[in-house]
Amino acid sequence: EVVGPNDTVYNLGDFSMSLKLVERTVKRLNGTQILIKGNHDKCFRKAELIQTYKDFGFKDVLTEMLLTIKLRGVDTVVKLHHLPYTPDDNEADSRYLEKRPKDEGHLLLHGHCHNAWLCIPKKRMFNVGVDRSNEYRPWSIREIEEELERSGYFEDNSTSNSNPKKE
Repeated sequence: EVVGPNDTVYNLGDFSMSLKLVERTVKRLNGTQILIKGNHDKCFRKAELIQTYKDFGFKDVLTEMLLTIKLRGVDTVVKLHHLPYTPDDNEADSRYLEKRPKDEGHLLLHGHCHNAWLCIPKKRMFNVGVDRSNEYRPWSIREIEEELERSGYFEDNSTSNSNPKKE
């Protein structure tokens, strides 16, 4: 069991292009479900569907949010959004430029890129989409921290106020 009944899961968009599948699936998932809407979610373009998603079982449906998590034992504010701050240098996807989150210096946990790049430390972007591996499951905070360590994120961002130094 990856998600327990008391856990909170932040779904970073592209949950499903089918409202029927959303209705059948969300209520079967463990934990409290929060949707950060993605371009493949019907509520991305139609705000009137946000209540429908809530009726299906999402506690909240948002465009973005700030969340405090512990990284290296320090409370760290991260931004959650479906889209990355900028397209990767190799990413031809320049769609939704006006909908991308504003870079205010926070580590960004995002989706959208599907199975593309994972972490771009210098741009403070980390793709935590469930399709980054063949397991299709959410990332835990511990797994995020481990991948940030492997990627060199903490070294590249050691002077940032929002990124903890190793204790």
